[in-house]
Amino acid sequence: MTGDSLTLLMTLAASLVGFMVSSTTGVGAALVLVPVLSHTLGARVAVAVMAPVLLCNSAIKLWVFRSHVEPRAARLALWGGVPGALLGALLTSSVPEGALRTTVALIILAYVAHGLWRGERALQLGPRGMVATSFATGVASGLSSAGGPTNAMVLQSYGLVKEAFIATGALVSVVLQVVKLPVYMGSGLLGWQHAPLVGLLAVSAAVAAMVGRNALQHLSERGFRRSLQLVLLVLAVSMLW
Repeated sequence: MTGDSLTLLMTLAASLVGFMVSSTTGVGAALVLVPVLSHTLGARVAVAVMAPVLLCNSAIKLWVFRSHVEPRAARLALWGGVPGALLGALLTSSVPEGALRTTVALIILAYVAHGLWRGERALQLGPRGMVATSFATGVASGLSSAGGPTNAMVLQSYGLVKEAFIATGALVSVVLQVVKLPVYMGSGLLGWQHAPLVGLLAVSAAVAAMVGRNALQHLSERGFRRSLQLVLLVLAVSMLW
């Protein structure tokens, strides 16, 4: 097996894991895939490539759970998220490669630390706090595609249940990806040469979205959280190495 073939298989495996996690918890795809793609594409291009892939994945989740969208929570998340995503995307091409990799790694580590510290407790944010945190979500999404953790904190603070959490998060993600795409394409980070990879990952996202729930039901909630934290920790450390 050639090095390119092995890299492709590892990328597909990472995409299936990431999107299965995302289909069940609402976050995880970019956190798993960006570090893997960064080793072959570079951090900037990896972040840009994830935008159309996440758009496809989020659109599928939104369609499946469309009846559970919470409009007010989505509006609060988007008021801060849209300008933040635009700013983050504009900064991506100018941020040094090493700094971008470090940023992604630190966001992942912060998410793992948050999970270990707070457990099942959600942050209590008012409307202003949700908008402010959503701005940080947008910047993280535009800069590193890793806006899922902070977006999860925002939606959990609103008190959304699982279906509403996934549906509303998917709607927010769809809008943020649409905002970022023209910026990435205009800066040359994303082009037609990436279409085959994007298509392959989009198919993986669709498959994972359909089978993810059944596959992950065999893990207890505690076991699932700990497994995810371990995987993310390894990926973050690999990006700082």
